Formats: sequence, C-alpha cells, structure tokens
Amino acid sequence: MNKSVLKKRPFYVGVFYVLFCLTACSQPKRIPTQSEPRYQEALITMQQLLGTADFRQGIKSAVAKNDIEAIQRWQSDLLAVAKEARMSASDIKTLSGSNGITFLQFHGKRLNYNDEFFNRLLAFEDLQPLFDRFPHFDELHDISKKMQIQRDDLISQRITQLAQRGVEGDLQAIARGEWRDYFKGQSE
Repeated sequence: MNKSVLKKRPFYVGVFYVLFCLTACSQPKRIPTQSEPRYQEALITMQQLLGTADFRQGIKSAVAKNDIEAIQRWQSDLLAVAKEARMSASDIKTLSGSNGITFLQFHGKRLNYNDEFFNRLLAFEDLQPLFDRFPHFDELHDISKKMQIQRDDLISQRITQLAQRGVEGDLQAIARGEWRDYFKGQSE
C-alpha cells in the first residue's frame, strides 16, 4: 500500500469519525415543507477541518520543505472531506485551485511561525530571526513582541517577590523556570 495513504489514514479516520458522530448523534431534523428551501447544514467547519492534528503536522512539513506535490495532496484530501461534509460553496472555493494552494501555504507558514515563536518564547531566545524568516507577518510580529514584553514583566515581578521572600540563588533562572512551567501547563 502507498506510504502516503498509510500516513494519512489517521487523518481520514479522525475526520470521518467526527462526521459519523455529528451525523449519528445529532437530533432528528425536521423535514422542510415544500415552501422552505432545502438547506443542509455542514457536518464540520473549516476551522475543525484545518485543526486536525494530522493535517496541521502534514501541511507544516509540506510548507517548510516547499513540497508543492504534498500541498496539492492535502488540498485534494481536504476538498474530498469538505464536499462529503457538505461544507459551504465558499469554503470549498477557498480550498480549490491555485487560490486554495496559496491559502494552504499561508496556513502552513502561519502554523510554522506560531510553533517557532512559542519555542523561542519558552527558550528566551531573540525573536528577530523569526521576524526575518516571516517578514510578511507584521501583525503577528506586533502580537509576538507584546507577548514577549508581558512575559518579561511577569518574570520581573516574580523576581521582586522572590527577593522579598529572601529566596537565594539565581532569581532570574528561578522565575524563568516557574514561568516556563506555568506556561507549558496552561498550553496542555
């Protein structure tokens, strides 16, 4: 069996499980009368579709490697699921054609940006190399800088608290470690 199919099997299983649960567990629908338009609600949202772990990992890798064929395979898989899940024509259009490829590339780059940002934030590393790698994300740069300032302010406050309590040792290292542990706990 093709390795790419095997790698994507958990993606398909997860998406179709969600579709099954949404279909099987939903309340019985009222049958529309002849005067009402026949509208079928989508079984999954675009956010849920793009939020699956397999897709996120796959598109991040494909974009990082600039692997257009892999991006096209993800596009094809997403379109198949979107159509099966009765997603809106607008959502299907977003994922379709060359604009869909551009959309998926942007989405992958944004995911890669977020991963690198949080790794750098937790490691107390300079953010400028990240900004240089992703120069088109000015809005994210501003948000990232604000988060870095908030982190540093919280650590400074904690250093003051530790000093007032008479704690000895490298107070900055202690405060950073506590902040890192707290942050990791909040994101899990």
